[in-house]
Amino acid sequence: MPIPSPWISIGRAAPARPPSGNARPGLRRLWLAAPPLVAAGMVAGTLALGDRFRLEPPLPPAAPDSERIAAGLAPGGLTPPPPLPPSSFTHTGFPGLEGADRDWTRLDPAFGQSILALMARLADRGYPLALVEGYRSPERQAALAQSGRQVTRAEAYRSLHQYGLAADLAPLAEGVPVFSEATPWAREAYQALGEEAEALGLVWGGRWTLRDLGHVEVRLEDRSLLWRPQGPPAPVRELS
Repeated sequence: MPIPSPWISIGRAAPARPPSGNARPGLRRLWLAAPPLVAAGMVAGTLALGDRFRLEPPLPPAAPDSERIAAGLAPGGLTPPPPLPPSSFTHTGFPGLEGADRDWTRLDPAFGQSILALMARLADRGYPLALVEGYRSPERQAALAQSGRQVTRAEAYRSLHQYGLAADLAPLAEGVPVFSEATPWAREAYQALGEEAEALGLVWGGRWTLRDLGHVEVRLEDRSLLWRPQGPPAPVRELS
């Protein structure tokens, strides 16, 4: 049932004309008092509606994406460790890792917290982890896919790295990232990584045909969301 509103009645009222100069003084005083009376009626009507519907204050302006992501990582959640220096990745045998993106603020906030929880679990089991690569540009993704090095089969925008929803990790042995299973300790570390990642509901690349032992990502059933032939890729907020 429509709610009577002073805004509607005022909006429909015919515009009044000011009294002529020869009008009686009482009418002139009534005309001068009309605006305050109308304003008071509008305020009273608004307050009455506010009491009934609990009008909410306006929302604060949205923060820029960088501030929003940083707020999602700290202080309410786990705090990211400082990234390893580029020199730690010079002789890994993997192309371009020295300049790979290890900026935690470029990961989806919820996914970043999942990775930090994974790192905490692995540390408790004696296998500290380091972030090797988080966000990856579409240009770097395409270069890796076309390099012929069997690093990835995903072309640009087909990897969750482009959406901040995937990360590559490596266990640390005396502070140095280990990228192979050449030792029993490394094999156990990567196996533990897979176990804990899956326990957190993440996808582990160690189960893929082209095994990627340090890769973890969110579980996304419909990957068609990642590909828009007629337009740009979907932003993170539509996937997370």
